[in-house]
Amino acid sequence: MDGKWRTDSRAFMRLYRNNPGLYQFHLTVVQSNACPVRQKISGVLSRWTD
Repeated sequence: MDGKWRTDSRAFMRLYRNNPGLYQFHLTVVQSNACPVRQKISGVLSRWTD
């Protein structure tokens, strides 16, 4: 999980540069510790960043 999360973080950083509002949304998800939600978002973001 950790290794994948670090990989995802690079995609997130690229997205955040283009969409600053997503960063606050991501923080909210992480703080809620909603792992299933986080995994779903990771899947959506991976489609956006392909």
